[in-house]
Amino acid sequence: MDLRELRWGIEAEYIGRTRKQVAEAIQSVVGGIVLHVGMPEAHDPWQVIDSQGRTWQVVADASLISAIKEHQTEVVSPVLTYADIPTLQEVIRSIRRAGAMVDPTCCGIHIHVDMSQFNARQIANLAKYVFKYERYLMAALKINPKRAERYARPIPPEFIERLNKTKPANMRQLNASWYGYYNPNPQRYDPSRYHMLNLNSTFHRNSAEFRGFGSTLRSGKIRAYLVLCLAMAAKAHDIKAISSRKSPIERQSGKYSFRVLLISGLKLNGPEFKNVRMHLLANLEGSSAWKYGRQAA
Repeated sequence: MDLRELRWGIEAEYIGRTRKQVAEAIQSVVGGIVLHVGMPEAHDPWQVIDSQGRTWQVVADASLISAIKEHQTEVVSPVLTYADIPTLQEVIRSIRRAGAMVDPTCCGIHIHVDMSQFNARQIANLAKYVFKYERYLMAALKINPKRAERYARPIPPEFIERLNKTKPANMRQLNASWYGYYNPNPQRYDPSRYHMLNLNSTFHRNSAEFRGFGSTLRSGKIRAYLVLCLAMAAKAHDIKAISSRKSPIERQSGKYSFRVLLISGLKLNGPEFKNVRMHLLANLEGSSAWKYGRQAA
């Protein structure tokens, strides 16, 4: 599978501007009309029906506790494709120009990848892949500790143990592995959702949700986050099986090892993904070209 084949959506949280102002910033890029469709005492949703008939939502989010409710803003994209990434980047730039801000203690980004082309084994591969390289991901993404404790917790080892034991062959068995019992009616806000990889979303609306990203107004970073999620999903789709043994990370060689993973493991090589690699390696220590530093001649 080519990562460009996958559909996706994004939820990005901001503060500092009203939902109306953010909706108008989105409209300035995607065209269409702005509608106020909800009540202020609820999520106060605003919608942008873009020139292609797709709906972008701007809603309140009570988790954005550092802002007054009028300035709590979560942007929810429609279902998008790889070709839409430049449009999303322009949307983010427009929101930044409108004066929106990010509080790293509470603002996050959630990326949903469509799982309609995946079977239970491939989704289990994705969970084990994220679990295996979780230490790299947490270091590379520099997840705020408060978010990591509450909204983007590590994948539970007991879930991985159940996967390895049952080797789910169908979605019912995968469901039972995720919840610890078969849950035929998963709810959107089930507590199991608050992990770096949320499979409750898979059973609720057929998408895998990646929750390990702090929000940002840098469009290049957001592209890097999206490409990383799509690449991991494409990898999980194609591999026959993967070990869930956690890969250790050495501080002095973390940048080199993660670069190798991006290029060789996830095929994010070449000039197309140069900026993706730059953003994803920026928080890691060491040299990207030399595992233990360049030796003196």
